[in-house]
Amino acid sequence: MSWTGPAYVAALVLLLRANSTLAALTPKLIIVGYEPGVDDATTDLLAIGMRVADTQVYAVSGPPMASDEEVTIECRIQVSRPGAGSVPADAAAVQAQLILDEIHQQVRDASPAIGVQTVNDKVAERDYRPFPASASDGTPMRVCQVDFKIQYKARIA
Repeated sequence: MSWTGPAYVAALVLLLRANSTLAALTPKLIIVGYEPGVDDATTDLLAIGMRVADTQVYAVSGPPMASDEEVTIECRIQVSRPGAGSVPADAAAVQAQLILDEIHQQVRDASPAIGVQTVNDKVAERDYRPFPASASDGTPMRVCQVDFKIQYKARIA
């Protein structure tokens, strides 16, 4: 049996980097397939695949001895805007929601083809957390962080 998690993460990162809406964002959104450990609160970041876990079960249909792999991928969106108060906080939240909407649409309409067949995939378990921070030069920032999971099932041989 094979493990499809890393291939799914790599394929989704490429699809999201090619997404015209995400590519046009200002400031530029950094999209990575790992937990980057960015310390500077000024970075707008999308981290796909900070942790990948799977379970394999025998498929109920398909070729003999086929199995389904159910995978959960932990992800994070981090959007920062300079300033204090509600205006930069609202701007960060709006940008984070736009990014999450694009991910929803990508996974729903054109998800990565992994294994023999991607049976289903979805964005799940969203956790929204706004907080104040400071840039490395001491500039006050408002950060919106959204942790979420992508869950998918792939048919593997």
